[in-house]
Amino acid sequence: MKIHSLSLYKNQFSAVLDGSEEESLERLGKILHFSKSRSLIVKCDETRFVRMGTRACDSKLKEIGKVQDIFGPVSAPYLSIRPAISSPVKYVGRIVYSID
Repeated sequence: MKIHSLSLYKNQFSAVLDGSEEESLERLGKILHFSKSRSLIVKCDETRFVRMGTRACDSKLKEIGKVQDIFGPVSAPYLSIRPAISSPVKYVGRIVYSID
């Protein structure tokens, strides 16, 4: 996947990929820790709708995993992401984005 252009507008990114596909990126939040159940726990930045199964990536557009659970208070939710990477612990403390 080669990125031709990347633009930023209020925490929303738009990436034009090979094949003229355009995917939008939105900031999900910061990864707090790697849980005992082998999931990455993310504190959401803003209250917004996130679907189960949403793909999550880092700032370099590398897919980290998929949202498997949403929990906590509605005003400040948390996400559980099932990692699709070999060493998820090294992503703790980083910002994660959704790919739609």
